[in-house]
Amino acid sequence: MAGVTKKQIEAARAVDLLTYLRTHEPDNIKREGNGYYLKDHDSLKISNGKWFWFSRGFGSNNALDFLVQVRGLNFVEAVRVLAGDENISRNSYEPPKNLSEKTKKSFELPKPYFNNHHVVAYLMNRGIDRHVIDICIKAGTLYESKNRHNCVFVGKDGDEAKFACLRGTFGNFKMDVSGSDKNYSFIFPAKDTSESKIVNVFESPIDTLSFVSMERENSYNRNNENYLSLGGVSSLALIKFLENNPNISDIRLRLDNDASGIDAMERITAELSENPKYKIISEPSPIGKDWNDLLQYLKVQKKAERLEYRPNKEAEL
Repeated sequence: MAGVTKKQIEAARAVDLLTYLRTHEPDNIKREGNGYYLKDHDSLKISNGKWFWFSRGFGSNNALDFLVQVRGLNFVEAVRVLAGDENISRNSYEPPKNLSEKTKKSFELPKPYFNNHHVVAYLMNRGIDRHVIDICIKAGTLYESKNRHNCVFVGKDGDEAKFACLRGTFGNFKMDVSGSDKNYSFIFPAKDTSESKIVNVFESPIDTLSFVSMERENSYNRNNENYLSLGGVSSLALIKFLENNPNISDIRLRLDNDASGIDAMERITAELSENPKYKIISEPSPIGKDWNDLLQYLKVQKKAERLEYRPNKEAEL
């Protein structure tokens, strides 16, 4: 394929994403509040001339980067599309509808380590209850990877693993396993999911387990509730969960208490509010950014209380 000129590249970079979408993909955008979302990637938001893909953690201020990073075109093709090339004209160009299937890598879980000692120690240090951790390990939705000793949180469709995300037990490493299906994510299910009417929704597996740990410590009866991680702020896993569990009527959005989390709760509420069967509430953590922040805060408070009320042995002597 022939190259492109510097002038064409500059012109392509000047095209904002909303302008491009209105020309090439008008049926793939929807307006909500002060921004727009893609129907095929509902965690990608467009606002004030910029776009950001929240579930993937990147964005830009132009359509060129969108075509390369999201649609998978090579740089020259993307420039030619935006420049209105005769061979890839605005009238004839069609976004690759099956791109995700063409480029999607096969999904394979990381190999497990022979024990889960690093994972257990890491999660307990984050304040998560050991019994809650053991339940997940037994269910096969949590284990320790062989090579890096990462936490591997698994999302399943029945007994088949479809999704996994990694969280480093050292440092701040986190990522989804290649080929993961975002329609499925990590879940701490009710004991009888078919009878449950409630799903609590979080961004990350650690926030999910933090909330469950707090309820367990407070002797809360969680037998009839589900706890679902979205693996970000996309609603895909929640939509699929609701499709598979028509008994659910109560949705409690407990995403992060920051701009992206609050924005996502508003968006998801708007998406689901057309169905009158759903009672939807938004309740981010009252302290800190997320539920693990709250859990660790409470742990520190309780430790301080124990120290304050510890008997003074020297006074007794």
